[in-house]
Order: sequence, then structure tokens, then C-alpha cells
Amino acid sequence: MSSKSEKFIKKVEEVLDPDRIKESLKRQKAAWNFRKVDYPPLIVNCPPPSWWPNFRYIEIFNDMDKMLISELASVYQHCAIGDDFIPCVRANYGVVVIPSAFGSEVYVPKNIFVFEKTYTVGPWAKPILNVNHPNLKNLKIPDPEKDGLMRRVLETEEYFIEKLENTGVRVCVCDTQGPLDIAHMLRGSKLITDFFKYPTFVDKLLEITSDVYIEFNKIQKSIIGEPLMQGVAKGVGDGIWMDKGGAMLRADSVIVLSPRLYRRFCKPIHEKSLRPFNGGLMHMCGNVNPLLEDILSTRGVRAINLGNPEMYKLSELLNLLHDKACLIWTGHPRPNQPLHEWIKEVASNLGDNRTGIIFSLYEGANNFEEARRIVTSWKEFFLK
Repeated sequence: MSSKSEKFIKKVEEVLDPDRIKESLKRQKAAWNFRKVDYPPLIVNCPPPSWWPNFRYIEIFNDMDKMLISELASVYQHCAIGDDFIPCVRANYGVVVIPSAFGSEVYVPKNIFVFEKTYTVGPWAKPILNVNHPNLKNLKIPDPEKDGLMRRVLETEEYFIEKLENTGVRVCVCDTQGPLDIAHMLRGSKLITDFFKYPTFVDKLLEITSDVYIEFNKIQKSIIGEPLMQGVAKGVGDGIWMDKGGAMLRADSVIVLSPRLYRRFCKPIHEKSLRPFNGGLMHMCGNVNPLLEDILSTRGVRAINLGNPEMYKLSELLNLLHDKACLIWTGHPRPNQPLHEWIKEVASNLGDNRTGIIFSLYEGANNFEEARRIVTSWKEFFLK
């Protein structure tokens, strides 16, 4: 059966260069494993061309073909500018997929367009464990094949696989968050005091959310044909190849924890969640400087991505991460900073060791021309 997405799949095939993708994959693998690179891998985001449909988020939420068209926009953009993006799409139902399967009511914004920065406000999940004295007696463990948005994710992934066969575009795992973030959505802000008032409840809840996180990731990887111990990550910097460790674990909620609470509650549950996948990439927003050493000592953390790079010094991060974890760095030029000065600044921070880092400019360029200029200037500088 034909669909509207076929037109845009063909547009992607026109600009996708398999040889360039192979080189980018090789480059990202080398960086991930601290091997020598010809230049640090670079991925630059920018808006799609004006003729690409810009749907309201609720439209793609309710129509998997529109969702595919929307996902392919970034594939087209990256292939057209020739950066180190690994072509991929995902079932984009937001952070609420696993909470919805537990029974959380999902709020989907009605007037937010996908290619707008305000799109990041939703969807969101209503807590279901927000009573004053929590217990887990009535918490039903979800069936990924039947419950909430889990079922729709699996159906969408199967649809994407069928439509994208032999195109060179991968389907990657959806946004499964991580055990702490899932628990936070289920319990709400009361979870913050639970660490002190109801530690046994927190332990049990994290065990449950970890089990579901692991199972759902395994099921998706089986459907999309992705190895347990490798994979593509999207949404923390597009098209990141995870060469050693196949899990994408988001842990934004760690920002509310002290190092002691992280070690007591999160470190063991993160190690458990990463173990079946031989580790993976851990993402956090906010300033988690006080937790970084404990995070890096968490077994299985092969790479980290920090959602607010302006809160960190790149040189200090590189010294801390050296040979421990690859850095997925989303920092970009400061306002009015000339491009060549920014590249020189980056190179100065890197010094002679230019591996162990993948640059992903999440808000990197305003249009194709600017994105191409960044990619071209980057290659010219590092390959001279």
C-alpha cells in the first residue's frame, strides 16, 4: 500500500551516501573506543528544508506515517550536509512510553509543531503513585505487547522497518528513559522525600522500573534487529553509534540527588539496567558536576551526554573522562563567536588527544548553508 512517506523516503535515498556512512561509522567507533581518528566526529543539526512538512506533534503522535515523515527530516538534513550522522529514525512518542504502560494518563500538547523549540514541552505523564503513604500493592507490571504506548511503539517500529527496507536508514530504540526517571514520573515530586522517608519503597520501585526498562529494550532490539551490546542513539545528539554498550539510559532526575543518595539508590540500579547490554550511553540534564565521579565509576557507563554543556568546562570534562567514557558533547559556538575561533578553541581544549569525544551540535545551525559551512570548516581545520 502506498503512503505519503514514500515520497520523502525517495528524497532521503537521493542524498544518502553509503560510503560516507561507512566512514562516519568507522570514525565514531574509533572515538568511542579511544582510538586514533582523522578528525573528531561531528554532527550538526539544522532545520529541514522549507518544503518538508512541519506537523503538529499531536498529528505524528496519532499517525505513524506522518511520524515517519517527521523523523526522516533529520535524516535528509544530515545526509545533505555530509556530517557524521548515522541515518536513523525512532518511534517518537516521547518520555511517557513506559509510564503509560503502568497506567499513567498521558498529556499530549495540541498546538506544538515538531520543528519548533517549544516542541520539547511534551508529552507528559500524570503520576499514579502520588498518595501520601506509597505502596506497590496495586501497581500492575505492564505487558509490553499490550499495555499503554509500548504496544504502539512496537507496531510503529515494525511499520518503519517495512517502509525503510534496503534504504540504509536504521530504526533505533524509542525513548525508554531510565529506571529513576520512570520512577519519578510514576511517583511525581514526592519521590524526592521518599529517599529519606520510604527508602524500602524506593528500592522496590526502582527494581520494578529497571526490570521493565531492560525487558522493553530487549524486545525492541529484537524487532529492529539491533545487537544487544551495540546500537544507535537518537535524541541526545542525533545518530550516535554506541559501539561498546547498547543501552541508552536517561537519568535527568539524578540532578536532585546528593552523591551519597546516588551511590545508595541509583548506582546499583543503573549497573543492573546496563548489564544486559554490556553498558551504554548515559544522559543527564542540568549541572551534575557533584555526581560525575560517581557516575563514571558506575559499571557499564561507556559514554556520557550532558544536556546543558554551558554548565561545564570542556577541558575539565576531558581530563575527568580520559580513557573512562566517551563524551557526546553538544556544545556549540557562543552567540556572535566566529566559527573559526570556536573551532580553534575546541582544538585547544582537545590538545593532542582528539579521540574519545563525538561532537553533536544539537542547536548548531539555522539553515543548510550554515550547517555545511560548519562541517566544511571543521574538516579543513582538523585535516590540514
